[in-house]
Amino acid sequence: MLIPDLSRIVGTRNRIIHVYEAVDQLILWDSINNDLPGLRSSLLAALGKDPPMP
Repeated sequence: MLIPDLSRIVGTRNRIIHVYEAVDQLILWDSINNDLPGLRSSLLAALGKDPPMP
């Protein structure tokens, strides 16, 4: 699978959308800061593009 942890990503999305009041905001913010950059790189690689330099 090209996208690591896809089932966890979908599960997190579903929880945010459907049970927003039960989402721990600190955990969500930590995931945004620590997990999204790697996911973005994986998605860009799957699309055959290089991530832009910071």
